[in-house]
Amino acid sequence: MPGVSFRHEDGHPDVMRGEETQIAGALAAMGLSDGLFVLGGTHSKWVRVEAGAITAFSTYMTGEVFAALRGHTILGRLMPEGERGDGAGLRRGVLEGAALPSAGSLLARLFSVRTLGLFDELPGRELSDYLSGLLIGAELAEATRHGAGRFIAVKSQGLERQYDAAADILGLDCVPAPADCVVLGHLAIARAAGLVVDA
Repeated sequence: MPGVSFRHEDGHPDVMRGEETQIAGALAAMGLSDGLFVLGGTHSKWVRVEAGAITAFSTYMTGEVFAALRGHTILGRLMPEGERGDGAGLRRGVLEGAALPSAGSLLARLFSVRTLGLFDELPGRELSDYLSGLLIGAELAEATRHGAGRFIAVKSQGLERQYDAAADILGLDCVPAPADCVVLGHLAIARAAGLVVDA
């Protein structure tokens, strides 16, 4: 597959290279022709499919922004390496991130990752999850703001817990796609091209 490009209403271009194969695999395996899909990762893709065709998509740099903020800003200084919280930080972050009225509000709220730690309102082990929750909550709120309460998650290794938990916290219906969507997508494409004939 050569990739897919899309131009948003405001004129800005977007692109995916490879994720369309995973979408083809999920559609084939699940017997679907419509739906909203999320492919979580460093650059999350939210993809709208109608009548078997990709009609729109948006890329969210959530994972890369998280890594940059945690590893290269003042926000990461109070986060101990390797320690995980009990979910309170993620829950708080998701709810606050989803409730923000604007992208500018997110930029202002990010500093609370530091101040909640300084004022002992969140323990250090919860701060990483709180930051992740803020970003994922804002992403989910934006991606589903047009009333799409159900979406299909094509999993990305390492992010399953956060996306599943965030969807649950926000009352969204997150349906898992099969684990082998890449292989299933290549097979579906080969069948469509007449390269594979089922016995």
